[in-house]
This record gives sequence, structure tokens and C-alpha cells, in this order.
Amino acid sequence: MSTRKYRCIFRFMIKNLQKEGNAVELCVNYLFEACGSHEKAAEYVGYSIRQYRDIRRKIETGYILPPRIENLIRAKVLELQRTGA
Repeated sequence: MSTRKYRCIFRFMIKNLQKEGNAVELCVNYLFEACGSHEKAAEYVGYSIRQYRDIRRKIETGYILPPRIENLIRAKVLELQRTGA
């Protein structure tokens, strides 16, 4: 996906986009707000609570996530936005 398309999709994140990891952190926060809890967000994304907690911990410490995990989280956020949640 080109940078231009990426910016169009995540317009709500552009103001806070300091680095790539920040975008994923904003996605996780969006999932939390939309789903109501991290447990429900984990279920929605398709991870166990433990796996999702580890992902959140890695994001907080600045670890760069594998692209497949980032893409899945971003796709789920986009899916929620399209459905209006």
C-alpha cells in the first residue's frame, strides 16, 4: 500500500503520527474504545487475551511488530470504521 493511500485511510491518525509505531498504538486504542475492553478487542482481532496483551506490551516498549500483525490490526480498525462502530 502506498504512503498516500495509507494517509487517506487513516486521516484521524495523521495529526498524532510521530512514527510508525504510534499508528499501531492508536489503532489498538481505537479497538479498545470501539469494543469496550481489551479482552473483546482481542477476540475481535482473533488473538487470545495473552497474545493481545503481549502485542500491546511490545507496542508500549517501542518494539517493531511484524508486518502481518500490523496489517491485521489496521485492517480490523478499518473494518470497524466502515461499519460505523
